[in-house]
Amino acid sequence: MNGPQQAALVRVLFDDRGALRPDAVGQSAVRLAELAGFGVPSATRVLACELDAVGADVPLSREILGPVLSVYRVPDAAAGWRRCREILALDGEGHTTAVHAADPAEIAPFATLPAGRIVINTPALFGGMGYSTDVDPSFQLGTGTWSGSICSDNVTPLHLINIKRIAHEVRPWRTVYDPVEL
Repeated sequence: MNGPQQAALVRVLFDDRGALRPDAVGQSAVRLAELAGFGVPSATRVLACELDAVGADVPLSREILGPVLSVYRVPDAAAGWRRCREILALDGEGHTTAVHAADPAEIAPFATLPAGRIVINTPALFGGMGYSTDVDPSFQLGTGTWSGSICSDNVTPLHLINIKRIAHEVRPWRTVYDPVEL
């Protein structure tokens, strides 16, 4: 999308306070473009916008819950790490980061990001929900204590049941403060 199209899409997606408009959530790319007042081919599946900043004042850098892809170009992996950190800090700590690289030394620093899933060489959507990776399949992704949640896993039925344990003593606790003999 060009600049005017992006500005029109922002007005469709977000209200004056910057909150996501519920009516825009889940709409197709073609329908979002139509609502924004511009046309796209009928087979369009994603609206892409190239951005150079992240922040509350850049609405398209936020989570959109629809087929809108924000694209950032950076000169190297270190700049990519910094950009990912900015995006996570804005609205997504604990969520998912996707890295497309072949060099393990380039990939490794991304493991330090506050994200529950770091998916490699696969789209974030499919990798994060477990379709193209070896994580538990789920449409509910926990974001952990980074964002105030209790779980950073992909939420499965096992997270939604109560498990009761009857636990017997296996080590005597009365001796916990006794000196250890070497």
